[in-house]
Amino acid sequence: MDRAELERLAGEYIADMTSIRGRRVFRLIMRELVGFDHVVSCSSAAGAAMLLALGEGGRVACCRSNGKGERAEIVFVERDGAVARRAYNLLKDSLPEIDCQSFTIEDLENGSLVARARPPADWNGWRGLLPERLRRCLIEEE
Repeated sequence: MDRAELERLAGEYIADMTSIRGRRVFRLIMRELVGFDHVVSCSSAAGAAMLLALGEGGRVACCRSNGKGERAEIVFVERDGAVARRAYNLLKDSLPEIDCQSFTIEDLENGSLVARARPPADWNGWRGLLPERLRRCLIEEE
């Protein structure tokens, strides 16, 4: 993904956050999502802002942080189906990883890890790139 486009999306994503936490979430997004091919801004069914990232071979990441609290989490799904939820410390400037938990696709399917997102505006442009099973887990399609 083009770095400038990711910076634009990350900037919009953190717009409502406090300055220090917002800058840290911005840096976390740039650090963790820069290797993905597509990143889109969307929202959960409850209206919470989210970023969905899609990489080569069906690799996926989902970031949903409001910049409050001491941690931000990103859920990563690898090509082989391994699921990890990584937590980063927002109180430290270096944003160290403070927790990493492994899950299965089945855990993702039951909706306890990530709230399903409403389809983003440009959804049809990259919908087919997301494997169907992950699409059912992550996107609330009608």
